Amino acid sequence: MHQRHELALQSRRRARDRIGQSYERQLRVAVLAAGAGYPTTRFIRAIRSSYGETPGRDHLRRRMERASELLRSAKLTVTEVCLLVGVSSLGSFSAQFTRVLGPSPTEYRRQAAHRGGPAPIPGCFALMWQSGLPREAAAAAREFSDGGRQFESSAPRSRRPIVTRHPPPDPGGVAMITGISIVSVWVLDQDSAKQFYSEQLGCEVTNDIQLENGMRWLTVRPPGSTGQELLLLDPSHSMLDPETAQQVRTLVAKGALSPGVMATTDCRGDHAELTSRGVQFNQPPADRPYGVEAVLRDDSGNWYSFTERQG
Repeated sequence: MHQRHELALQSRRRARDRIGQSYERQLRVAVLAAGAGYPTTRFIRAIRSSYGETPGRDHLRRRMERASELLRSAKLTVTEVCLLVGVSSLGSFSAQFTRVLGPSPTEYRRQAAHRGGPAPIPGCFALMWQSGLPREAAAAAREFSDGGRQFESSAPRSRRPIVTRHPPPDPGGVAMITGISIVSVWVLDQDSAKQFYSEQLGCEVTNDIQLENGMRWLTVRPPGSTGQELLLLDPSHSMLDPETAQQVRTLVAKGALSPGVMATTDCRGDHAELTSRGVQFNQPPADRPYGVEAVLRDDSGNWYSFTERQG
C-alpha cells in the first residue's frame, strides 16, 4: 500500500517538475495528466491534494517567480521580461504578477533596488521558501503588507536592512566545531541511490555496512571533497518510528526535500556531462548574483542547488 502511494507521488512530482521546466510555454494539462497516468480531472485533484495548488496555479506562480528574478537581476525592460516568461500581453502580465506577488512589476523592481538587490542566497532556496509558505503564514504576511510592500510593519523604516550581528568568539577559546563531516540524505531505495550517486554523479562509496538492526550504513564522498560524506539513509530502516519514517518517505517522494548545495567549479560544463549520464536537471545553468546555478534531482526526488560560486 505504502509503495503504491509513493509511486503515485513520484509520478505527480515528475509531472510537477515538467510544469516548472516549461513555465514559458503554454500549459497542456491533458498531456501532463496522460503522461502521469491520470484522467485530466483526477490529475488536477491529485496535484492540488499533494501540493496545495492546481497545475494551472502552479504554472502561473512559477512563471511569475521567474519574472521576479529577472526583474531583480537582469537589465531588461518589463516588456522584455513579459515576453521571456511566455506572456504575450503586457497588461495580462502586469495583472498576473500583481495577483501572485502583490506589487506591480515596476514597483517590485523599484523595491528590489531600494533593498540593494537580492540576498546572496541560492535563488532556488528563496523560491522554494516563497512557494512553500503555509496558508496561515501567507495570510499573516499579507496582514503586514502596505500598499503591496510585503513584510513591512507600521514601525519607522530605516534606510538599511537591520541585521543582528553576534560578536566573534573569544580568540583564546577552544575551537570545538571544525566542520560537518556527514550529512544525512533520505532516500527511497539504497541500492538505487548507491548506483545514482556513484555511477551518475561520480561519488566514491566510502562505506556500505549492514547493521544488525536492519539499518544499512551507506556513505559516499562527492568527487573533489576531502572530508564530507553523504549518508544515504532509508527512513524505514533508521532511528525513526514507523509512522514518522513513512511521513519522511512521503516528503521525499513528493520532491519536497533538499539536502543542500552541491559546489562545482564549472556549472555549465558539469551540467552537460551529468546530463549525458542521465542526471535530471529541473533548471539549466543560469547566471545569478552569486554565480552560476542549476538545480538537479537525485533518483529519490531530493533536489540540490548545483552552484559555481563567483570569486
